[in-house]
This record gives sequence, C-alpha cells and structure tokens, in this order.
Amino acid sequence: MNNRSQQKHSTMRAILFPFFAVILLVSFGCNRNSELENNPGLLEFMVPTPTGGSPTGRPQEEILSELVVTVVDANGDRILDQEALPIVNFGGDQVTEPVSLTPGNYTVTELWITNEDGDIVYATPQAGSELAYLVDTPLPISLSITTDEVTQITPQLLSVEESTPQDFGYAFFSFEVVPTFNFLLGTFIYNSGFQLTEADLSITNTDGDYYSTSLEAATNSIKVGTEDGPFTLTISKSGYETYTQLFSVDSLLYHRTDPLEVILMESTGPDTLILQPDSALGKDAVIWSNFPDRNLGNSQDVQALNWTWRSGFGSGGGSRASLIDFDLSAIPEGATVTSATLFLSYNPTSAEIPFTGGHSSLTASNDYQLERVIEAWDEDAVTWANQPAATSTNSLQLSGPPSATADVALDVTALIQDSVDDPNNSYGLKLSLQGSAYYAAVIFASSDNANPGLHPKLIVTYE
Repeated sequence: MNNRSQQKHSTMRAILFPFFAVILLVSFGCNRNSELENNPGLLEFMVPTPTGGSPTGRPQEEILSELVVTVVDANGDRILDQEALPIVNFGGDQVTEPVSLTPGNYTVTELWITNEDGDIVYATPQAGSELAYLVDTPLPISLSITTDEVTQITPQLLSVEESTPQDFGYAFFSFEVVPTFNFLLGTFIYNSGFQLTEADLSITNTDGDYYSTSLEAATNSIKVGTEDGPFTLTISKSGYETYTQLFSVDSLLYHRTDPLEVILMESTGPDTLILQPDSALGKDAVIWSNFPDRNLGNSQDVQALNWTWRSGFGSGGGSRASLIDFDLSAIPEGATVTSATLFLSYNPTSAEIPFTGGHSSLTASNDYQLERVIEAWDEDAVTWANQPAATSTNSLQLSGPPSATADVALDVTALIQDSVDDPNNSYGLKLSLQGSAYYAAVIFASSDNANPGLHPKLIVTYE
C-alpha cells in the first residue's frame, strides 16, 4: 500500500462496524436506489509505527494515543474541528477509529499526534512552512468520501522535537514518520583572521532541488531527511568562490555536534572544485605484495611502505601501495587546470603505527611518488596481482613527510590536467615508495577513516 496516497475499500471492516453494516442492509432492503446517495462513507487514518530509531532520541516504544485532525468541506466549513480520534491496533497496524462523513470533497488542514501523556509528538507541516521540504505531501491534503467506502489516508509525520509550531506552519501536526536530523554548519571568510560570515545555502539530492536558505554569521542548524541523501551542499557569497561538496548522510550525521566548517575563498576568476568524499562516495584501496590476491578496499589507510612481517602476516619482506580516485566529471572537457592540490592527512589510528611509529624512514628513505593510473579498477576487487597500470608521465617525485605525524599538501596540477585531457585513460593516482629497501613508510588516512576531517581532499581550480 502506498503510504502517501488515499486508499479506498469497497467493503468496511465488519469486525469494527457490525452495527453500521446492519443499518446498511436495512437501508438497501427498503429502497436501495433512493437511499444510496444518502449513505455515508468512512474516513480513517493509518498511523505508521515508527521504525529505525530517531536521530533526536525519541524512543521507538512510545505509545501513540490520539490523532487530532481538522477537516473542512468544499465550502470551507469545519466538519471536524481539531477532532481527537483514538488510535487503535488492528491486526498489527495502528489506525484511527473511523469517522462517518457525507459523500463529497474534503480537505485536511491540521493534523498531529499525541502520546499517552497528551503531549504532541508528531505533526505534518503546512505547505510553505519552514519544514515543508521534508515531506512529499504537506498540508492541506484533499480527499473524497464515497458512499459505502472507507477512505484511508496515511499522511507523513515529522517529530516536533527541536522545532516550534511556527516551523510547521501553525501550532502543529501529521504523518508517515519521516526520520530527520540536524547538522551544524558555519561559513568563514578570511579578513585579518577567520571570521563567520553570512552566505546562501542550497541543497540538492538525486531528485533535484531540496532546500535553500540564508546562512547567518553564526553556527547554523540545518534539518534534513535521513533517507533523502546523499546531498550536495552549495554555499555562495558575492565576491567569493562558490563552495560545492557532495555529502553522504553518514558524513552529515558526524556534524550533529561537531560543526561543518566551510572557508570561502575570495573570487579570483577560475572555478573551484572541492572533493572530499567519505566511505560511501570515495574510492581508494591498499594493495599488498605479501597477499597478492587479497582486496583491501576498506582499509582506513592510504599508505606506501616496505616492511617485514612475522609469521601469519605474510612472513618476510614485502611492499604496500595505494590507489585513490576522485570524480572529476564536474570539470568540463577542454578546461585548463590552473591549480590542483591534494591534501593527505596522517592517520593516527592506523594499525601500522605500533610497528612503524608513524611515517618512517627507520633504515631507508621514505621518499614516495604519485603516478596517474591508466587502467580501470574496482575498489572492492583490486589486489596486488591485478593492480592497474600507471604511467610515469608527469609523475610526482616527493621527499618523505617532514615529521612522523605530518600532513601534506601536494601540487598535483599536471596530473589532474592529464586526467582532464584524457578522461578515458585516467583512473586516479597510485601512491608508492620510490625505493624498495626496508624499513620505510608513509601512512595517511583514507576515505574509510572514521574521522571525516582526515579524508583525502582535492581542490582544483580551472577555467
């Protein structure tokens, strides 16, 4: 059954309405044709059971008591004026007790749900209200009542936690529980130091435009639907480069308490693309010579090392390298890349730290290199044995990190330009050590790392 549509049933539930069924039979027996148009229809509401928990912490076992609804007829007269309809359990479903209405067209204008303590816990927002974008069908909802039929409505519900009645467009309510959460967002510019600034935010998802608002020069709280992602956030301000970034729901959930901080750069002409994908959207993997057929696509590291391992870990010496790819499809064909910087963050939680002590040049140089990958690869299938080819053309030869825990910012302009010029033969970058001597390592965080602030980030400017 579609939870967002009206459902009509040609027969009423006899177990609930035996007396009404008798009245219908008597009516038909007396004069079916003359009385048919006067027979009422029934209206009931299906109340979905909250599932999957609540990002705001509302308990799943909370008992819902009444659905309060206002219904007007075609003339705008209130037929049900904040009528409290008891919610009952019928065959495992939660439904309201049915209401008898004269056949005709009606409109639901208010709707909310209370718990057993009489507190309002869910509501349906009004069209045009601040929270209307979170549901497909805000109020008002039109419906038709037909003789001898049950019209069933399953509206969409939002939790009223962390919201005011005005957010819903009145002093309340309605259904199908839509899970939501709030994330924190602050936008900064540099003016003799970083400072919060006003800006414009627009959010899109796979369905298109989702939500837009003006951001204050403060930490802003933004509400989105848990099931509506991933989301692309675009933040713009006159005189500054537009910020655009794709976020999975998990990435934004991380910022429920730790604000997402965006720094806007002064506009200098070229367009800017910022990529910092998470585990759901990122693509990186470690490959290991000691286990040539093992896939390490879910590693929390982007690493390159030459080391030895004890028995059970591919005993003897071996090497590891990493592959990493970014989606450059937003850069138009023929564009000139004016700059490209790859930011790699040291991974303090790497499983290798007890052995290497971080980036290591214990007995050998940990100078490393980046090469452009020229064959396709699958994050969940790539291994040392089937690793894709890479080209040394415009490869980046790099000195080892300046300290055991250093983050690095690498100028990869030439490599990204080659990728833009030849997209059909460009599949990211390969990170490896320049030499083969033991013991040497560089250890950075991958897009699978639990801390999204450590994920690899690529900033490209182009024109």
